[in-house]
Amino acid sequence: MKAAGKTVFFIFLFFGIMFTACADGTQDTGSSGSALDFTVPAVSPVLSSPESMSTDCTSAAALAYMQETNAGINIGNSLDAYSSDTYAAGSTASETAWGNPEITQELLTATARAGFGIVRIPVTWMGHIDSKSTGYKVDKTYLARVARVVEYAHTAGLKVVINMHHDGSNSEHWLNINKADDSTASYNEVTNEYIAVWTQTASYFKNHGDYLMFEGLNEIQDGRWGWGVNRQDGGVQYGIVNKWNQAFVTAVRGTGGNNTYRYLVVAGYDTDIDLTVANLVLPSDPTAHRLIVSAHYYSPYEYTLEAQKHCWGSDYGGASASDCTNYGQEKSMEQQFAKLKTAYVDRGIPVYLGECGATYQKGYEKYRRYYMEYTAFTAHNCGIVPVYWDNGATSSGKENEGLFYRSTAQQAFPKILQAVMRGVSGETSVAIPGSDTTLDAE
Repeated sequence: MKAAGKTVFFIFLFFGIMFTACADGTQDTGSSGSALDFTVPAVSPVLSSPESMSTDCTSAAALAYMQETNAGINIGNSLDAYSSDTYAAGSTASETAWGNPEITQELLTATARAGFGIVRIPVTWMGHIDSKSTGYKVDKTYLARVARVVEYAHTAGLKVVINMHHDGSNSEHWLNINKADDSTASYNEVTNEYIAVWTQTASYFKNHGDYLMFEGLNEIQDGRWGWGVNRQDGGVQYGIVNKWNQAFVTAVRGTGGNNTYRYLVVAGYDTDIDLTVANLVLPSDPTAHRLIVSAHYYSPYEYTLEAQKHCWGSDYGGASASDCTNYGQEKSMEQQFAKLKTAYVDRGIPVYLGECGATYQKGYEKYRRYYMEYTAFTAHNCGIVPVYWDNGATSSGKENEGLFYRSTAQQAFPKILQAVMRGVSGETSVAIPGSDTTLDAE
């Protein structure tokens, strides 16, 4: 355990002050890292000329940009997968490491046809980043593969999010918050690599149009999922996440081109709703109204992920309280999403649930349908876009959240897909489990 109240000293890195047509009047002079003692490799854009980019930097435009997508989906456990299924040092990201086939145009086209407007592409970079002596050079072949998947999504008519994913998982890889709060030197080492990777990634995609977004972090926490050192260190780890968000925004904006106006997604500690609302400090951004907040929602995890509970909906859905968890039912979901609405949406700041979902449990399909429809319905009513976590797994039991068969791009659970789309359609109520067998049957 780290000592409570530990102080971490942060030295600002000047990346350059940017002036744009949408300048918000602030001058961001730092990225929350130390002065780089290496040169970040120059990376040429994969597209030879800039695509169309909106420059309407108003809060109304920002909300409309996100909310017009209605719902989204992750292509999880693919480009974020890596060579070990444990949090081991020395792992290498590999698209097929966890059993999913390579992402195809057919899969992205199928997701768009199902009604989704946005696809989140989780990407893990470890194993494709060279040493400090090279400036943490990112493998261009791997960048090219990510770009190909982005192209598939764009061809399908989808908005796209590139998310840095398992590099920070459980503080066991290079983007390690436990290491970062050990000392100033450790913080600088981790942060500077983070800056280098995002600088190269942003440079590579700088000519892409406004259908492409970047998301800087994913579920950064110390391995205890929000119940560890962060509860006793006087805010040190929350502060690191905030500074990494600032480093991300400064690095991306510093590459210029369309990245001057690109929508950037930031998240709080563990991407947890309560910890985000309480502790996230939005980065200073030279481009106004181009930040989006992400939070994740898997409550109650005993139902949505672990399959330890088989039923959900004891508040309004008629499920027996004894068959459900004693938390995380409909009222709790409404309260949690309302917190995001009050903290951000009502202030003109777009929000999406970067991950949400429920595992398949054979024989309990009606509860899964109800949970996903209620999630989409409640999020939509709060002006929040739900983005389903599809990990490609379609068996019954723990962490089987796939909605499409990856090998054929066919729908695995069309009733769940339909439920999500009903939820974001503006419907005024959600049918309780079993009330309409045509909704629940698979």
